[in-house]
Amino acid sequence: MKDQHILILFPLVMLLVIFVGLFMSTPEDAERTLEFIISTIKSFISKPTITGLTTYEGGCGGSITSSGYWTLSSNLDCSGGGNGISITASGVTLDCQSYTITGSGGTTIGVQTTAANTWLYHCKITGFGYNLYPKTGASDTLLIDSYLESSTTNDIYTDANIDGTTLINTTHTPIKH
Repeated sequence: MKDQHILILFPLVMLLVIFVGLFMSTPEDAERTLEFIISTIKSFISKPTITGLTTYEGGCGGSITSSGYWTLSSNLDCSGGGNGISITASGVTLDCQSYTITGSGGTTIGVQTTAANTWLYHCKITGFGYNLYPKTGASDTLLIDSYLESSTTNDIYTDANIDGTTLINTTHTPIKH
């Protein structure tokens, strides 16, 4: 998609450069105009702004109980014991923004979902008994650009009859038996 934007923007940029070169009275004017053009183009092709974000503030053992786009704003350290995050609402996207959710092993759970359409992005979940646990009621769980490691039992554990747990560009350590 970005390549398409660049192909569309290139002729526009060339026209603007010609305009700046022909009609600006001083080099300083031309430079300011070019800086404005470049910053405008960069903002156009950069990551889009998502409105309606909710920052997760439930701490270890907390729950996400309403649909929407949720983010972490810092690492979540649950190494003192207990579970990470429980997702009970359908239609939840959790963007960890590359922050880490750390557990303490045993039978603890990093991220547990009991709802449909749970999407996790940019999450590093480590050290829980089960790093990701889609339970009964969960379907279409998607883990994208994430990393699961160092679980004491399984990085991913599902109840029977769970439909559609998908990993895309996600690394995890092998299943332990």
